[in-house]
Amino acid sequence: MDLSNKFVDYSKGHPFALKLLGSDLCQRDKLYWIRKLERPQRRPDGKVQEVLHMSYEELCLEEKSIFLDVACFFRSEKLDLVSRILSTYHIDASNVINDLIDKCLVTVSDNRLEMHDLLLTMEKEIGYESSIKEAGKRGRLWDQEEICRVFKHKTGTAKIRDIFLDMSNVESMKLSADIFTGMLSLKFLKFYNSHCSKWCKNDCRFRFPGGLDCFPDELVYLHWQGYPLEYLPLNFNPKKLIDLSLRYSSIKQLWEYEKNTGELRSSLNLECCTSLAKFSSIQQMDSLVSLNLRDCINLKRLPKSINLKFLKVLVLSGCSKLKKFPTISENIESLYLDGTSVKRVPESIESLRNLAVLNLKNCCRLMRLQYLDAHGCISLETVAKPMTLLVIAEKTHSTFVFTDCFKLNRDAQENIVAHTQLKSQILANGYLQRNHKVQYLRFYHFQELVLGPLAAVSFPGNDLPLWFRHQRMGSSMETHLPPHWCDDKFIGLSLCIVVSFKDYEDRTSRFSVICKCKFRNEDGNSISFTCNLGGWTESSASSSLEEPRRLTSDHVFISYNNCFYAKKSHELNRCCNTTASFKFFNTDGKAKRKPDFCEVVKCGMSYLYAPDENDYRLQGLQENNLEKAVSRKETELNETALDEAAMSKRARLCLQEEELLNRKRKKDDISYPDHECSVTSVFSYV
Repeated sequence: MDLSNKFVDYSKGHPFALKLLGSDLCQRDKLYWIRKLERPQRRPDGKVQEVLHMSYEELCLEEKSIFLDVACFFRSEKLDLVSRILSTYHIDASNVINDLIDKCLVTVSDNRLEMHDLLLTMEKEIGYESSIKEAGKRGRLWDQEEICRVFKHKTGTAKIRDIFLDMSNVESMKLSADIFTGMLSLKFLKFYNSHCSKWCKNDCRFRFPGGLDCFPDELVYLHWQGYPLEYLPLNFNPKKLIDLSLRYSSIKQLWEYEKNTGELRSSLNLECCTSLAKFSSIQQMDSLVSLNLRDCINLKRLPKSINLKFLKVLVLSGCSKLKKFPTISENIESLYLDGTSVKRVPESIESLRNLAVLNLKNCCRLMRLQYLDAHGCISLETVAKPMTLLVIAEKTHSTFVFTDCFKLNRDAQENIVAHTQLKSQILANGYLQRNHKVQYLRFYHFQELVLGPLAAVSFPGNDLPLWFRHQRMGSSMETHLPPHWCDDKFIGLSLCIVVSFKDYEDRTSRFSVICKCKFRNEDGNSISFTCNLGGWTESSASSSLEEPRRLTSDHVFISYNNCFYAKKSHELNRCCNTTASFKFFNTDGKAKRKPDFCEVVKCGMSYLYAPDENDYRLQGLQENNLEKAVSRKETELNETALDEAAMSKRARLCLQEEELLNRKRKKDDISYPDHECSVTSVFSYV
């Protein structure tokens, strides 16, 4: 205890100094502690600094070198990136960094290397005390005045290994094209602006009237914010370059002519290079891991194929003139296309098995996202609310699959369903506004008719949404309709089921939910057709590479199916009562065979009627004022009167009769509250 108190007194109780001492004294014997205290003090007036110096002096040469590199260059940089860069000349860099972490000289926060301010101050003192007075012959340069003096007088030598310059206070100056010629050992070069990371003034301060002859071939790390030239030097051989960042630069292409950049095996950042119009040189970057082209607003095209097998992160955010998306490596993990003019996502995206992040925000020209399969995304908890606006105005049908996404919360499920509802409304309104050439059809036209969904979605769960007017246990149901129920306002059917999967394994890569619909009036006439509630269909290429889809729990399937052609039947609109029956079943795509280990356990249905022409909600959608439409939609959860006012007058006549019939249904029927016809949609549900 006495020795411990002496060390507390020695460090003046400074927490960081105590932490350094503790990491060194831990599990050491008493003799080591005594010798540590007896060591002569170099700075009697600075006990804390003495502790810091003591910790530094006990490092080996390689540890000291990496410690100074981190302090000078790599503070707040990602740990894995620093390890890769330093490994180019330190064989055991990763282990050395771990040793520095164990000794509390370096810390890791959010996977970034950090260093205490006291250590940073000490590092600069060590640098000045141990370095040669002539700056051009030192190994590391970080002082602004010294660096500018070396550049101006061209006194740089092969001794210089690192240059780290804050350009925020540098005065404008003209420099010779050969300023780096003598710096043959230069490995790290970084020019940055600490006052503004976005380089708002776009003023590099360094001007090269004669261009730039070359960079040293030993360069491993090159960060030049606001690089002033249109190309990198022609004579620069980037054979050892790992990390290249030219953010906010004037660059048009990396090189004026093709250059082998196969060794650029980590990161390339060309963010906000507004002069960049094309980028063909990416084809040679076989080892690239991350590519950032964010806000390259004049970038119009990329190569048709970017098959870089190590590429994991591709950022094209804000490339507003980029219309075509290339085929990319299947190893991509993060793909950012937000703010581009991409019109469609290519089919090859289904092969991106490692994709964890896909950002399509503000892709205003995206015309088609018909099929989204997120099966097995077991960590997916939320689906952004803007999904309801994602492709709301597109003219194509869509199917979204969220099977086995068990962590989806209730808000996410509601957002998914809300998107499907609004998408169906847009498509349904489009059909209503057309002048159909077919005036009426006969029964036999519909015997084999399969009506695909306007929109369909599936996700884990075992409850039907309350706003489905008719709900039953089992796989079939029957409803009764009054005369003239199928009038001009009738749009179609909203269908919903719960499928119970018990150790289901989909080896055909095809699964569909089918509903056989039959309408029979009291005259004995009937009409039958089939509705598809969606499912999944995988291409032969992707299904042959992936494991069979396995499901072991209940899932909800919801679809919106139009009946515009079916309702043209003269017999459906006769002045007589009608009985409608619905039978649901699953198929696996092979001769419509019913798959084993899954069954429909609940079913629900509502008839869809168009709102009146003066309905403000429909007007909001027609005017493409989508955000207001969604906002209004959210406030209508309990506005039953509005929904009922929008129903077909003839269809509403059946409600009282239907309520009486519902009370006579079988005991296994599911009850529902009286207000559930009030739904979050501009549809009317009956």
